[in-house]
Amino acid sequence: MINITFVCFGNNFYEFHSEGHAEFNKGNDIVCAGVSALSYALLGTLENVKGLKVKNEINNGKMFIGIDAATKDVHAIANTVFSTICIGLKQLQLTYPDHVKVDILSDATMTEESR
Repeated sequence: MINITFVCFGNNFYEFHSEGHAEFNKGNDIVCAGVSALSYALLGTLENVKGLKVKNEINNGKMFIGIDAATKDVHAIANTVFSTICIGLKQLQLTYPDHVKVDILSDATMTEESR
């Protein structure tokens, strides 16, 4: 199972976390390929937004992306990118629910322990 979490505060995306393996079809895993393509598209697109600082860490089946926007306009661009990728990943979750799980963690849904 690939577990994906988007972290939001207010109406803004700030982080993306992905970990695990789809284990859909060993050696020819289209689910893993789809998640990887969308995840790397997110990273690559965010890294090309002027005025957006992007942190990332990728290792052992895990990916982290965090952002810091210089202005509200820059953050609006980042939100569009995050939203587009989130929709794509949710479509994979609908098609392959035993292999992909997408959550959106917001300040409204977080507990004090998780902040």
